[in-house]
Amino acid sequence: MTETEQKLQTGDWSPLLRRAVLDEIRRPSRDAVQKLSDSDVARLRELARQPDLAPEVRRDKVLTVLAERAPDDSTAGVLKEVLDAADRPAHLRTLAAIELGQIKGKVAERALLDHVADADPRVAQRAIQSLGMTGDMESFAALKRVPAEDSPALARQLAFSKRLICHRAGKLSDEPVGRFDADWIADDRVRPQALPVRETDRDRLTAIGERLAGRIEGLTLASDQGFTFQMDRSVQHLVFAEGLKLPERLAVAAKQPLIVGIVAHWEERTQQPEIDTVILSQPMDGGLLIQGFRPDGTPVFEGRGEMTKAGVRFAVTNVKRAGQCRFRLHGSFGPDGASVEVEVIARQRPRAPVALNQARALSG
Repeated sequence: MTETEQKLQTGDWSPLLRRAVLDEIRRPSRDAVQKLSDSDVARLRELARQPDLAPEVRRDKVLTVLAERAPDDSTAGVLKEVLDAADRPAHLRTLAAIELGQIKGKVAERALLDHVADADPRVAQRAIQSLGMTGDMESFAALKRVPAEDSPALARQLAFSKRLICHRAGKLSDEPVGRFDADWIADDRVRPQALPVRETDRDRLTAIGERLAGRIEGLTLASDQGFTFQMDRSVQHLVFAEGLKLPERLAVAAKQPLIVGIVAHWEERTQQPEIDTVILSQPMDGGLLIQGFRPDGTPVFEGRGEMTKAGVRFAVTNVKRAGQCRFRLHGSFGPDGASVEVEVIARQRPRAPVALNQARALSG
């Protein structure tokens, strides 16, 4: 019997620690995690370092809870050990790369930079993603030295992470901006339908802001207004950056790239928000190019913003993909407030194939 198994049986863990990392489906609340004691943190670090744990200990929860409760250099060092251990399961190494992205400082940054070309492409992708979410122009320079990837997923992640860092710094990337097939086309046979959109209630808006705080360095989400709608049985929340509606911030948007906000998906199983789409803008052709990307760099939507006396009027349409419903978000934001409308065109299912003998029978 291992030392860890003996400790679990003697029950010398605090009730909060047991609830946080034992084999339960629900993720512990933010309040519960913050109430963990310093001795609990020390135990978490000890558990994270051990390659083998008792079956009832959720190793993934050990890493996530540790990073949330103690996002410091000591924790970054522990996560680096996990990330460096090539014999650890890939899902734990990728999780370590994700959680390092939530820790500020050079220890975490260097740990991630060491793995942008990891032998496991899943680990490399997460390291590059985390650097994009929190890195500075020094990280950008390091990412520029990463060789071009044969893997489309890695190449996409690398391009997006570099661009996200540039937008955070308010700088135009020296790489060409990819444009996507996102025209809003509705013919007479298919009519767009308006989706119900409501303002996000304050409790939900607060929960989103608290849980996602720090996920994207330099982005603080607005605490006074968000928009909620449901698409494909998924509850989505559009939240702009704090202060984006102010005249001085709008003036900045007209001159340099910005991270405009996010679309957050509310996960019903865990009752937690996750970033679905990161929204970027930059000046282009007398207006704004607005694009939305998944955290892995997959393009979601594209459109244009027009500067007006009242603020910005915008319309974005999702990138075309086979079998996907089309949607368009349009509205405005400015000193007097913001408004959003959503329209969808249902999925156009391809006609079912008809067997040759059936076709002959029908024609006869």
